[in-house]
Amino acid sequence: MMSSNFIIKIGIIEKKLETIDHKLDELILLTRENEKKCDKMSSHIDFINSIYEKLKAPIDFISDKFKLISNE
Repeated sequence: MMSSNFIIKIGIIEKKLETIDHKLDELILLTRENEKKCDKMSSHIDFINSIYEKLKAPIDFISDKFKLISNE
């Protein structure tokens, strides 16, 4: 026969496990949301880099012309 003290302790352990399980579920959801946001940011960075690669030469050309003008 189980003592009432033992049953109370099992109840406390079950409650703590439920709390841990709930927190773990929340962490999993947050991790998934963070992964989606990181993927979006990565796509944005790739887009900006592709635009910069296309515009780098013209920007450098104009910048060099301004430097020549400002030094005269």
